[in-house]
Amino acid sequence: MFVVCSRRRNLLIIHNLVVLASVVVGPVARVLRSYEALICGRFVSGFAYGVAYSVVPLFVAETVSRSTVSMYQSPAGWLMRIGQILGNGLGHEKVLGNSQNWPCLLVLPGLCSLFFLVCYVWVPNTPGFLIRRKRKSDPAWVETDAKVYELLRKLRSGENKAVLVELEEIHQEIEYDDGIRKANLLEILRNGCYRRQLIAAVLVICSVQVTGIQAVVLYTDTIFIAGGVAPAYATYMSMGESQG
Repeated sequence: MFVVCSRRRNLLIIHNLVVLASVVVGPVARVLRSYEALICGRFVSGFAYGVAYSVVPLFVAETVSRSTVSMYQSPAGWLMRIGQILGNGLGHEKVLGNSQNWPCLLVLPGLCSLFFLVCYVWVPNTPGFLIRRKRKSDPAWVETDAKVYELLRKLRSGENKAVLVELEEIHQEIEYDDGIRKANLLEILRNGCYRRQLIAAVLVICSVQVTGIQAVVLYTDTIFIAGGVAPAYATYMSMGESQG
């Protein structure tokens, strides 16, 4: 589903899942007093966030110009840090991290997604997707090409000549990609070069879990309290750790 749909539609699906998960882990879990609702909501939100880590960078890469893609991709790292600090602060027992206000804390991601859904009508499709959807043999190809040109003019502030050059570059990239035969998983496993790359990628991803850094991030308050820090100051220590 996420492969067939456009990047724009993928973002819509992701944010709908986040809203659904926020409702399940917040009001529904509290009204029903159900741990099962918490588990289901966390599973849905985790799936949505996992897909978002791939879809959002792809959407950005296919929307911005080639010369500025690194500039627009770089904020992802420090925005995650800001999110961790904000989460630690809002999760303090004097804010929302208590037995009365925890449903409000869990609903906050859904409110952010609702804001995106309100603004969704202004989110454009990526130029590459529009071109891939229509081939040159299609009668609507000329019309689609004109739409992509107008979209690039809105997204870029350069001259028309520069927009035409970028449009031609996108066409060339798509034609080159279409000419490459896609390998399936079995072929990747059989080919030594591809297999080594796959193993390296899996090891890098798994190392995050094997080292236990995720558990450290989730239980920093408990770790600091066990180390002798007063409970009233544990959250502030966790916020400082997030900046490191």
